[in-house]
Amino acid sequence: MARKSILDTDRFTFKLYVRTLPTGSIYYARFFEKDNSIILADRSTGETSEAKAKIAVGKLLAQLPLEKIARTKSQQHTDKHNKDESIRNMSLAEYLVWFWNSKSSDYILDRVDAEKPLTNIYIINQHRYMSNHAFTYAPFKKIALRDTTLYILEQWMRHLKRNVPVNKVVNVMAAAQTPISWAKKRKLIDDPPDWSALIKPKKQHRKRGILTREEVAKIVALPTLDIMKPRPRLKGGKRNEGVAPIDIRIKAVVLLSELAAMRRGEIRALRWGKVHFDTRLIDINENYTESDGIKDPKKDSFGVVPMADELYEVLTKLKKVSASLSYDQDNDFVIYNAKRRVPISENTIKRGFIRTLALIGIEDDWEAKKENRPPKLGSRQARHLVLHSGRHGAATRLAEAIGPRNAAKITRHRSPQAFMGYSDHDTPENLDKARKALSVVDKNVEKGKSKKKG
Repeated sequence: MARKSILDTDRFTFKLYVRTLPTGSIYYARFFEKDNSIILADRSTGETSEAKAKIAVGKLLAQLPLEKIARTKSQQHTDKHNKDESIRNMSLAEYLVWFWNSKSSDYILDRVDAEKPLTNIYIINQHRYMSNHAFTYAPFKKIALRDTTLYILEQWMRHLKRNVPVNKVVNVMAAAQTPISWAKKRKLIDDPPDWSALIKPKKQHRKRGILTREEVAKIVALPTLDIMKPRPRLKGGKRNEGVAPIDIRIKAVVLLSELAAMRRGEIRALRWGKVHFDTRLIDINENYTESDGIKDPKKDSFGVVPMADELYEVLTKLKKVSASLSYDQDNDFVIYNAKRRVPISENTIKRGFIRTLALIGIEDDWEAKKENRPPKLGSRQARHLVLHSGRHGAATRLAEAIGPRNAAKITRHRSPQAFMGYSDHDTPENLDKARKALSVVDKNVEKGKSKKKG
């Protein structure tokens, strides 16, 4: 238990306290200005007895520039007070936009200093939500942050419900919650509202579809070009018929999603040095986004993924093609670009994925939205298939084969809830098992009876 001692001088005072270290207990001194709780300095006396510690403090008092430190601390306190008052007096509209400004926001800059930075795309999205839906709300321009009430937030939410889709209402409200909470903790609002009192709408999720095992097998069997080349232009304005083929890169992209449960950014960032053909393992330790470039995987989901036989064969072939282009060094991207060591573009991946589905008979009914009609049955849009569907399909198949707990290690989900959101798709195999389980007649017995009658 720490022992405390206070000794006054003309202007400054200090407290002695004991800190237990691996080498033993040492007295430390914490210096203050009288009648002021701001800590000016915290120093070790180097002594193990209180009497000797007080003598050491006398020397520290003579050595430390406490007056200079006090002036600096006082100015910082004044500056902080003035800054707080400035923020308090901002209009609510101005404050919500300022909070998500990456160049001026204290919150964003503090996150960077704490080595917990937010992604650029996330900041951009939050700033856009506030600019488009908070700054344009007239009542927010007439009220200061300090006067924010639950009533005005409720009115704003009702306004949003009348004017924007429900999912956007949820996103906009979420973007406002963090700055309101930040201001509340710093007592910048006189009568801070209880955010939990807001009855917010529930976000509507459209569940992604997944490919069947048979469809993935068709993709595995697709012939590919080694290097993609534009199809020749036909004379007389004629168009090439049929779907353009895919190259080995695109086949690898789709199978890295379907057979390795990798995210798009992880696929784009994958380098040959992380693909181990001898052990048939892939290290996942990088991600790529347009706004942040190369970064850690989403939610720090580092891990190792085993290569399925089909994926091993495709990556082996892709390695040979890459070697022919001298793009096969450890630091080269597996899914290479025309420009060396630049990740493949999102548009190239998207177009390639759509062509891949078309080649196995899944139509791209892109005109449905344009014509304001439901997409054709069985089309990519009707089944809600995107590249990320492959991660859902892989999670579902893994959960069926090795159980959710082991499967989550491969997909690198941190919580069982998050994994279940990916792996709870129905597959034809499971539905067939359910169909048999629900039946009250044993088909094998019925067949036996028929044979006897014959």
